[in-house]
Amino acid sequence: MNQARQYPLRLHLSTLFTALVLLAGGLVGGYNQWALRTQVQAATELQAVQIAERTAAELEGLLRPVELALKVLGRGQQLDVPADLEDSALRDTLRTLLDEQPQLASVYVGDAQGRFYLLRSLTHEALRQDLKAPAGSRYLAQHITTHNEAARYTFLAEDLRTLLTEQRPDYAKRFDPRQRPWYQQTQREGGLIRTAPYRFFLTQQLGLTLAWASPDFPDRVLGADVTLDTLTEQLRKQRLTPGHRLALVNAKEELMAADEPGAKLSEFSARAGWQSSRIPVGLGLTLWSQVPEAELQEGARAAITRSLLITLALLALTLPLTLWLARRITRSLQRLSEQARAIKRFEFEAQPPVRSHISEVAELDEAMGSMRRSIQRFVEVTGVLAEETDFERLQLQLLKHTLPAVDAQAGVLYLMEDDALLARSAWRQDGEALDLALPPLGNSQVALVAQALQNDETLGGRLSPDDLNALGLMEPAQHLQLSGAIVVPLHNRKRERIGALLLLCEGEPLPSRVRFAQALASSAATAIETRELIQAQRALFESFIQLIAAAIDAKSPYTGGHCARVPNLTKALAKAACDAQTGPFASFQLSAEEWEALHVGAWLHDCGKVTTPDSVVDKATKLETIYNRIHELRMRFELLKRDAEIAHL
Repeated sequence: MNQARQYPLRLHLSTLFTALVLLAGGLVGGYNQWALRTQVQAATELQAVQIAERTAAELEGLLRPVELALKVLGRGQQLDVPADLEDSALRDTLRTLLDEQPQLASVYVGDAQGRFYLLRSLTHEALRQDLKAPAGSRYLAQHITTHNEAARYTFLAEDLRTLLTEQRPDYAKRFDPRQRPWYQQTQREGGLIRTAPYRFFLTQQLGLTLAWASPDFPDRVLGADVTLDTLTEQLRKQRLTPGHRLALVNAKEELMAADEPGAKLSEFSARAGWQSSRIPVGLGLTLWSQVPEAELQEGARAAITRSLLITLALLALTLPLTLWLARRITRSLQRLSEQARAIKRFEFEAQPPVRSHISEVAELDEAMGSMRRSIQRFVEVTGVLAEETDFERLQLQLLKHTLPAVDAQAGVLYLMEDDALLARSAWRQDGEALDLALPPLGNSQVALVAQALQNDETLGGRLSPDDLNALGLMEPAQHLQLSGAIVVPLHNRKRERIGALLLLCEGEPLPSRVRFAQALASSAATAIETRELIQAQRALFESFIQLIAAAIDAKSPYTGGHCARVPNLTKALAKAACDAQTGPFASFQLSAEEWEALHVGAWLHDCGKVTTPDSVVDKATKLETIYNRIHELRMRFELLKRDAEIAHL
């Protein structure tokens, strides 16, 4: 299985931080773009609304003065349609209104008898040409006295001089003011009325009609045609960008006015990449606004570009800082990794603490130190238990190293003897023995002990004074202020109980200490079992060599007890040599193993007599021997035979 490619943590952190900065920059840039686009769209929509409001205000500004003038003039008697075509009172009044309100194309009066008088301003050259007006014409008066009489067109100069008069019989026949919409609407509704904007027939100018029927003269209607040519210039002035298009459209979606002459309604259809708005402005008109999003977002793109450049600059500045911070962060982790490798090599030297502002690193350092100490204690306890050969000292070493490892203040080792757990060793953590007559641990009335022994599991908990008294440990518990305990059953390889450890603590033991004590239990039990087996083996060997010595001593009454006396004399001589302070034996000492070898050698120094003939062993003196005298009988026969032969010869 291929191992995954590995990289240093600082590289991961640097890459992660860089990716996060880029991601954050991208998200911020994307959000800024969306936010700017949204804001630009909202601002554009708001500006379109403001343009519509200003356009509506412009319309009102055009119409209000005319409406006021109509209301004022409509109450006078001078507005009666005269029968005399040369009457100047009505003409002068209408001329004054035209001159004061330049937005007026014409002003006229119609009544219930079908009479009609209109005064038109001839300010446009195209209009004069269409009407074939004579040179110097400033006004055109259209006069109908009755519906059956011919109408007259009178061209007037600036000073109202008559320049030309034309008869228009067909005009009076086809034009009846009483049939016109403005007249009928005023008769129905009364007061002042406004028509929807439309194109004037003669000039094709955008305009509308205002009509007023005075309450005093309800059958007489004063009307005015108001041009809206100024709206085009007003729309042109309110464009937001060079590509911004504005238009006024009526309810029939007919183009009434635009920001450019000659514009077509098709130019304002919805198109991709354009922001469109349609806002009512009154009089049945709707403001259509279209602006290219590219032009709207030109400033936003510049801001986004600046933001991107700032993000890249910050990234370039923060990358070295990120690498430095990554090194600072990983330096403590590298030290912890080195400590872990040292523990792997079973090197448990104390290490200086890893100082870090990162809580996880500090917690990891603390856990690493605790693990190192626990493993070190476990190895030390296991090593001590494995090295100790003396069973009595083994019991002491077991408690001496187990107590500090589990943070216990005192402990008692119980061993199984005759189906009972008897106390064999009791010690405090400071090395002082507890010389107490402790009762057996089996069938204990203490709940913690009984549960641990019954379930064969390591348990920790609190002990009451009655529990301590039942265990015979009240005195040391009161002296050391002990109230907690850990009960550790000990089993051999066959899962047979061979003993138990009772460890006393100042308070309720931590679960980690209980688990550590449970981990030590198997090593302790193995060491105890091994030492018991070794002790039994030694006892067997001791019995065997003494049996051999006794058998050798029993072979002869003359040397009986020799093998038993030599060990005592040998050890007495060796002890005297070890105790010597001066002389050649001043530095002579024997180790435990050498004493053991001397003991065995002393007992087995005559083991060769097992195969020595009894004739050699069993003798009162050194020259005494025991042998078969059949040779003497053979010798006698040989001597008799020789004597007989000599005699014969």
